[in-house]
Amino acid sequence: MAVFISYSRADAAFADELAAALEAFGGFEVLIDRDDIHEGEEWRGRLGALIAGSDTVVFVLSPKSATSRVCAWEVEEAKRLSKRILPVLAVPLGDATAPKALADLNYIRFDPLEPGRPRSFVEGVVALRRALNTDIGWLREHTRLLLRAQEWETAGKPESRLLTGTDINTAKAWLERPPKEAPLPTELHRAFIGASDKAQELRLSVERQNAQRLRRANALLKWAFGGMAVLAIGMGYAFYFARQKSIELSNLEARNATDRFNQSRIQTTQPEKSLEPERVKRSQFEGELKVESLKDGRTFRVQQPFTFHDSSGREWKVPAGFISDGASIPSAMWSIVRPDDPKLTGPAVLHDYYVSTKERSWEDTHKMFLEALLASGVSPSTAQTLYAALLFSGPRWPAPAAK
Repeated sequence: MAVFISYSRADAAFADELAAALEAFGGFEVLIDRDDIHEGEEWRGRLGALIAGSDTVVFVLSPKSATSRVCAWEVEEAKRLSKRILPVLAVPLGDATAPKALADLNYIRFDPLEPGRPRSFVEGVVALRRALNTDIGWLREHTRLLLRAQEWETAGKPESRLLTGTDINTAKAWLERPPKEAPLPTELHRAFIGASDKAQELRLSVERQNAQRLRRANALLKWAFGGMAVLAIGMGYAFYFARQKSIELSNLEARNATDRFNQSRIQTTQPEKSLEPERVKRSQFEGELKVESLKDGRTFRVQQPFTFHDSSGREWKVPAGFISDGASIPSAMWSIVRPDDPKLTGPAVLHDYYVSTKERSWEDTHKMFLEALLASGVSPSTAQTLYAALLFSGPRWPAPAAK
């Protein structure tokens, strides 16, 4: 238990002896200020901290302390902080008057004489020890809560400095059951405990609301996941039947496309074959085709211009810098020819260029592709197959305006 001894410097010897006795025989922590008070010194902060940190104030009463302004201030500060005050009478007061706050309190007598025999210092210590140990638990809580409340108030009353959890219930029980003759809790005590209780209720209310919202959200999620599961099952069945129907239609369309393709080959390859020898003789490339592959691995750039003369003598020129992706070789034909075959590069570049510029009709452009294939050494059957594929599914565009 922390005990602050308030005394006049004139009674320093008695105060020191009393402090030693309490520490040695009582097991108390004695708080005592042994520094002299000088004019102009800010002593209130030092003494106020000692009083606030004590559980009980022991006031050494004597004619000197009864008239000391510092001792009077210590009594008022102890009263303001609602500290228990135990006055001990060191010597008779004579004509001096005790501070008003001590007038109604019982003194523990240490004055040397009593009727009939000398007074015992040890008996006084025993009586003081007994008084100090009365309601010690309640007084310690008084001090602890007061220090917490002062920290809260000094920091600007932040919520982080308030009591939490079971500390609030303990403090409320302490506030409601003060022992007999114990000092009353201060208004700061009540404000601190009340604010802690209110903040706790607010936190619990927010937590309850959050928990309620979480339960509602979980319920909605369950319904949503249930609905999504039903929808997924329905979509799965729909996708399965749509897929089956798509396969059937694809197979039918494939058969029809094959029939149309074969028919187009019959219609287009025969006339071209009759012209094949003549075209091979008259159509030719001019200049060497040089290309470089680009980083994407799918396209290549023409490094120098080159020209193709078709069987009618018309020139088909490709400028340097043109980028081709070989799209003239349909991917469906890759099972028949290799798109990286050097014999296909020149015709493919020519065809890609004029498909991109649309300078000439699509019919002439496709025919030029056929003749370029034959001129580059591609077999007639392969050339006719690629030409038929272009006629069947190749690009078409409006005829260019006459120049």
